[in-house]
Amino acid sequence: MPQSRIKFHIKDKGVLKKDQELFKKDNRLFLKEQELFLKCLVLFYRCRESVSYHFVEVSSFMRISYEEKA
Repeated sequence: MPQSRIKFHIKDKGVLKKDQELFKKDNRLFLKEQELFLKCLVLFYRCRESVSYHFVEVSSFMRISYEEKA
């Protein structure tokens, strides 16, 4: 069965640059949303006395590590 290939050629390089800028903005927005979600998660679990949470910085976003109290 023959395979078809589609090739795209962008003639206007300005369009490509605009798309790259939009992607960067969208990616930053995603990281901010992820950070907000993690903060909300920490606030939720801090209400529980059995678990102690602290933040560990990882590149441009946060990761949660935790220890259970004995």
